Amino acid sequence: MYYQAAKKQTSLYQNALASETKLLRPVSIDYKMINLVAMGILEIGEKSLDLAQLEAVKEVKYLNRFPCAMFKVEGITVLLFKNGKMIITGLKDTIQIPHIKYALEEILEDARFKYNSFEITIQNLVAMVNLGQRIDLEMMCLTMENCMYEPEQFPAAIIKNYRKLGGVFLIFANSKIICLGMHDEDLLDEQFNAVVDELYQLDLVVPKDIN
Repeated sequence: MYYQAAKKQTSLYQNALASETKLLRPVSIDYKMINLVAMGILEIGEKSLDLAQLEAVKEVKYLNRFPCAMFKVEGITVLLFKNGKMIITGLKDTIQIPHIKYALEEILEDARFKYNSFEITIQNLVAMVNLGQRIDLEMMCLTMENCMYEPEQFPAAIIKNYRKLGGVFLIFANSKIICLGMHDEDLLDEQFNAVVDELYQLDLVVPKDIN
């Protein structure tokens, strides 16, 4: 009985201390782009590409399960399929896309591929921010919508389709936040700021030394 009372008193003290040391939200959210996955589409009509033509100008690898050729362009990985579609991974910023598009056009020309148009669109942005504090994940899932936290299965809380604008947030107790599944960088920035705002407004971000 004395133990339970003492434990309750300690908990109240910790909550009061956390309240007194309530953290202010950072002025700006400095997130880092981890990966950018893009889709390239060559308009080739009903024809199919002869991937062997690529071997004359680039070192390629063939994947057993997929009818495509894999090659590198300035450290960026490209999967080219016979139907003219490409998966481009390893980009770190959207400003790289025009340069990579130009480099790919030169390779396609050297390989003598015929196509009517070539477009690249963003499919998935993966970015991370670290608030440098601690997040109460259990309380978070009691107060925020579409939040799931099963620490036995995965060490982060998961928020899907935040504000019904898409994307998935992985939020770790050490205040690392990863966002994936977004297609637009402006929306990614907006969503990051919105979720961080809510975490601070609900007092879910606390100093590291508050247990």
